Amino acid sequence: MPALSRIGTIKEDEPVICVLKDFNPTLRNPERSDNYPVIRYLKTLARQSRNSRKSIILMGQEAVVPSDLREEMVVCDFPLPSIPEIERIITSVIPANQLQVSGLALEQLIRACQGLTRQRIERILARALAAKGKVSEGDIDLVLEEKKQYIR
Repeated sequence: MPALSRIGTIKEDEPVICVLKDFNPTLRNPERSDNYPVIRYLKTLARQSRNSRKSIILMGQEAVVPSDLREEMVVCDFPLPSIPEIERIITSVIPANQLQVSGLALEQLIRACQGLTRQRIERILARALAAKGKVSEGDIDLVLEEKKQYIR
């Protein structure tokens, strides 16, 4: 709770955006005795920030909103990358001389990446680069295997 306490000490007239990550386990289990004070303090901060220049952003893989915070939160869902965005991710993350897929194979790689977040796509491509020093047709299977693991 140190991050939340620090947010509470910021002056009302100070413009600030606070980005908090990894709160989903706490938000998902509000009834746990060690989570309730955190949720209660989030509610207090949200109410205090209404009349200030503070914004608090909670980031997570999924929107988890406990009933105590429903009135205090706005949920913004960001879509997964589109096909053109996935192609840009691939071509921006992998140096041209290490991207050894083109044409139909590149299209298959892009399609294999559909449904994954930008971070997951980047992580898979980085793993392929680290393992072989290149991204090739064989990495389409790596992407598909990663998707299988993610779904489980």
